[in-house]
Amino acid sequence: LDITESLKAAAGQGWKTITVGLACFKDAGKKPAQEIWNTVVQPFALSTAGTLDVSFSEISVVKGAAKAEGVSCA
Repeated sequence: LDITESLKAAAGQGWKTITVGLACFKDAGKKPAQEIWNTVVQPFALSTAGTLDVSFSEISVVKGAAKAEGVSCA
């Protein structure tokens, strides 16, 4: 899932919240929620092909958090 634009928009603005709907993840809409969470091996990872300097705090899964705004996966 590419969150480049969200990270660019937040650059230099201090702490920001970036939300990602679970529907953005492969097979999220095809499997029951419990089955998806039973197969989570790595709940959070970030990789880049370029240079990135970022800090994270309070990473969590919150039901409905991405409905109002967040990373689009359309």
